[in-house]
Amino acid sequence: MNYNNLSQIERDNMLKNELTKEKVNLIDRYRLVSTRDLKWISKKENSHQHIIFSHRFILNSDILGSLFRVNYLCFAKLKYFRENMHKFEPARYHPVNGFEKVEVWDSDFLKHKKSGKYIDYNFLQRITDIEVFKKFCDDLETII
Repeated sequence: MNYNNLSQIERDNMLKNELTKEKVNLIDRYRLVSTRDLKWISKKENSHQHIIFSHRFILNSDILGSLFRVNYLCFAKLKYFRENMHKFEPARYHPVNGFEKVEVWDSDFLKHKKSGKYIDYNFLQRITDIEVFKKFCDDLETII
């Protein structure tokens, strides 16, 4: 199909029709729009456009992989959380209600069930050394 002749809205809608509801929710939450070459980009006011992922990527990735890509988290972190997701619960913070359990696509935090600690995706972004990340994971595993 030639997507070049479609309007932005038409192209976005056609591409979204190929995705699961939770992936569409993720795209809508982060206000991503598609390009003619089938990339999903962040197009915020007073900011440069950022390519987040290709349409092929989001088609073939799970929701956690897509969420980690939106949050610029590396594959090592994704691999750890994919393998250990049963130990975590997705959450977000609401100013009135505090932390709330949500679906993965809508999360800003992962709650470590055993310790009750919340891990912010922004905190994970700041860990750039693999050894520091491994220590962080080891520390989580040893929490009683």
